[in-house]
Parts: sequence; C-alpha cells; structure tokens
Amino acid sequence: MTKKVIFFSIDRLGDYLIRSNVIKKISQNFEKVEIVGSNLNSKLLKTQKFLHQIYSFNTENKFYEKIKFIKFFLFKKYEKMIIFDGKNISNILLFLINANFKFTFL
Repeated sequence: MTKKVIFFSIDRLGDYLIRSNVIKKISQNFEKVEIVGSNLNSKLLKTQKFLHQIYSFNTENKFYEKIKFIKFFLFKKYEKMIIFDGKNISNILLFLINANFKFTFL
C-alpha cells in the first residue's frame, strides 16, 4: 500500500502560510500527499510542489454539495490524517475516513 497522508486546511491564506512549513516537513515521510483546502487558498496550494493532490472545498457550499464531498472521501484509505482547521466538515471526515493515525489541532 502506498504511504498516503491527507491534510485539512480549510481556512484563509495566512493560516495556511503559517503552517505550510510543518506540512512540508511531515510530507517528506510519505509517497503521496493530499490536502483539502478552501477555495480561498487553492491558487497557493497549486504552487506547492510537494502536494500531489489538492481538493478545493468551497466554504459557502450548499448542504447537498457538502454531502457529496463527504461521500467522495468515505472509502478512501490513508496512513495518516491531520486536521489543522477545526471546521465542521473536517471533524465529520475525521470519523469517516479510514486512517491508521488521526490528529486534529484545536
């Protein structure tokens, strides 16, 4: 199995910039690095060469769009899952995504 990690950073640009060095350092231990970011910081995320997959979450999504987003991640498997933002959608996925290690910053 490929060693995969997923980060959740669904917040503003400055918040991502503050933690980007931590994300990069952790990413060095994984073959595949994925991140869920907000539509506000997706342009910056696309410039980060160490990120292999970027999922953009629109913070103004309607309820059914949030359900589709959750459904997309239901059967994904990761080695580690790390949440930086504390958003409701991230916390819901914390319980639904299959990962060997889960960590959230409050």
